[in-house]
Amino acid sequence: MRQLTTVLTIAGSDCSGGAGLQADIRTIGQLGGHAASVVTALTVQNSMGVLHSESVSATLVRQQLRAVLNDLQPLAIKTGMLPTREVVEVVAQELTAYRQSHPDVCIVLDPVMVSTSGMPLMDADAIGTFVKRLYPLATLITPNLPEAKVLAGYGLGPGKDQHAWLLKGGHAEGDKKCDRLYMDGHVLTFSHEAVYTQGMHGTGCRLSSAIATLLAQGQSLTDAVRGGIEYLQSDLRASVGMSYGLGRMRVQFISHATSEYSQVRGIEQALLGGCRWIQLRMKEATAEQIVATGREVSELCHRFGAVFIVDDHVELVDAIGADGVHLGRHDMSPVEARKLLGDDSIIGGTANTIDDVRLLAAAGVDYIGCGPYRYTTTKANLSPILGAEGYLRITRQMRQEGISVPMVAIGGIEPDDVKLLLDSGVQGVAVSGTVLRAEQPKEQMKVIINKVKQHNEDHTY
Repeated sequence: MRQLTTVLTIAGSDCSGGAGLQADIRTIGQLGGHAASVVTALTVQNSMGVLHSESVSATLVRQQLRAVLNDLQPLAIKTGMLPTREVVEVVAQELTAYRQSHPDVCIVLDPVMVSTSGMPLMDADAIGTFVKRLYPLATLITPNLPEAKVLAGYGLGPGKDQHAWLLKGGHAEGDKKCDRLYMDGHVLTFSHEAVYTQGMHGTGCRLSSAIATLLAQGQSLTDAVRGGIEYLQSDLRASVGMSYGLGRMRVQFISHATSEYSQVRGIEQALLGGCRWIQLRMKEATAEQIVATGREVSELCHRFGAVFIVDDHVELVDAIGADGVHLGRHDMSPVEARKLLGDDSIIGGTANTIDDVRLLAAAGVDYIGCGPYRYTTTKANLSPILGAEGYLRITRQMRQEGISVPMVAIGGIEPDDVKLLLDSGVQGVAVSGTVLRAEQPKEQMKVIINKVKQHNEDHTY
């Protein structure tokens, strides 16, 4: 019987499956290893971010470690989220003892300190213990740029000692990313195109787990790092079509030009405010004007890692470089659009009634923009106003009929409407005028996004 190489991950649990232990286990298995795991924390998170976390007791972490190390004897160990000083101390003690009897074990440290959404994942006093007790055991440490900056405050940095560092460049601006491996007095550079998908959640976990697995299988550190980066790039590209719900796409900004803001500048304000779903709407423009503006917007969205769709113009999606299209009730049918654009493109449709919703769901749209909520000056030829009661009726009927396509409310929505609308059963909101009419559009967008995040934390959709 073929024996699989055991790789141990010591990390926090992610209930959404995108990061932490769940991502580690998937990665190790995909690369042909057997994943053993020690849980250090339970986190409440999804594709929008980490909402809450609680540490597992140091005693339970020690018991898990001994159960695995004494029996499965992993050839590589990867650490992720180590939330408290006590947990770091226990991990350091047990790995120090294990290395004495297994001197060839490879230890990859991924210093998980803060989530992408900004929640601290390691207590401040745990960092010093990590530096003093765990760092000396490292075969490789894999910080991103913000984590490296924190470690620099403790006197650590790439090339300052005998430990190998992989300094990840994913947080750097630009469409070219550069990871640098510092080892044995040399620097190896791994450059690659940025890949923006809804599967960005947990990339650091996947990379460090992949490297640990390849090390366990006998690859050199250089080859393991190169292979880990190649694995992650491939995994990100393959994740474009994976289902993450609406995730960060719970707030859509629909563009328009004002006396103060051009199409592109208005979109930039929304992106700076944290919006990651842009619809370019240019109703009176020529195809040439839409393509020219759309290409600027595409580059801007790419830089921010935002999803970009164009209103109506299926034939311009490829020329613009958009991720998909939003179709009005009198535009091309979603079925025809899917034939032209393929399965990887996002296709949304406009609805005003439950009959519209049924037709769009049967046509296979990815989301439904339903409205208007109230009168709006940014759209001509409005359908009948729905109000909160209209959304309640439609979403209730959708549940009864088993229609699960995400619905986004649209039309005259203000920040104070967000909670009421999400309570009605829609999954997201589309905004336009309320952002660009504000004195500080960027801050207005932040307010809207924070209201959606708060609702996400407090409710089950």
